[in-house]
Amino acid sequence: MDDRYGQNAHLIRYSDDAVILTDRDPEYAMNILKRIISILDLELNTEKTRITTAHEGFDFLGFHFMRKWSDYRKKEVTYVYPSDKAVRKFREKIKDTIPKQLSHQKPMTIAVKQVNAIIRGWYNYYKHTNAAHIFNKLQRFVQWKVAKYHCFIHKIPRVSSREGIYDKIRDYGLISLSGKIEYFRVA
Repeated sequence: MDDRYGQNAHLIRYSDDAVILTDRDPEYAMNILKRIISILDLELNTEKTRITTAHEGFDFLGFHFMRKWSDYRKKEVTYVYPSDKAVRKFREKIKDTIPKQLSHQKPMTIAVKQVNAIIRGWYNYYKHTNAAHIFNKLQRFVQWKVAKYHCFIHKIPRVSSREGIYDKIRDYGLISLSGKIEYFRVA
């Protein structure tokens, strides 16, 4: 699937996931892939397989790739974000780590350490994406969940920034996702 056959298609694969990038007929590239897979006695998952344009975007390995116009660069560039599914899974992990039902068993310091481990993993995987706004939203979500947990433990009726709740949870060592994006610089 390369230039030798006039297709200019590039196969990118990781384990059992694959993406074909082409600027020509995608149906032709898909048919070639189906023939290769059938020769190997494998089959394509038709529910997960689709043909799309770079402008619509696609998910691959937890990332969402999308081609858009950049006002800064004055040309089309590829933007990379965490996928919606990855964001949902992150939120679920945070919710599962600090449920109110375990507040009598899990002290605040341990809960914050567990949340920090999830944040570090997320940050290390997605730090080179165009996701500053997603990181900021998730930071507010994490702070709110940890603040709710703190209020529940200390019998405070509601989360309020006036009472310095966010300062108190920072004192426990909660790390921040905001401002963590590391952009590559082109020489």
